[in-house]
Amino acid sequence: MRQIRLAYRAQFRQPTGALNPMGLKLAIPVDVEVFEAKIGQWTLRSPVTNAVFTELPACASATEARRQAAANFTEQIGDWQPFHGCEPILPADFVIKDDGKAYLLEAEDFTHILAPGQAASRKDAPTLCGRTLPHRYFANRDQGPPPTCRICAAQLRVLTT
Repeated sequence: MRQIRLAYRAQFRQPTGALNPMGLKLAIPVDVEVFEAKIGQWTLRSPVTNAVFTELPACASATEARRQAAANFTEQIGDWQPFHGCEPILPADFVIKDDGKAYLLEAEDFTHILAPGQAASRKDAPTLCGRTLPHRYFANRDQGPPPTCRICAAQLRVLTT
């Protein structure tokens, strides 16, 4: 697990209030990103131009900042999508700890299944999901709990049916 800086993105229609003081009508959707500018200070910006929406105050949490974004637009087009850098990530790929910090889950954070036809005696062995890892990350294919790696678990279901 490694700590990451998490951001959230969504699309909105028609800014209102402080974001549109002249009341102009916009025909295109507006991309909005909520990111942590400083520790404990979440801010809104455009991910296209990286321009910070200075008209809106910073928030203490990401949830509060997302609520503030929704309140300053007439309609939210899509759900909030978590991002790490420029890449979208799935909610199952990261965890938020009690301290509020986000951590990216890596291959070593899961248990895997040894690929068929591979020798179990090798120091590092290939997995069903295509990675090569030391044996301490392998789950037993025949007994015990299933692997925690989503790809290995899906491949194991295919192999056993």
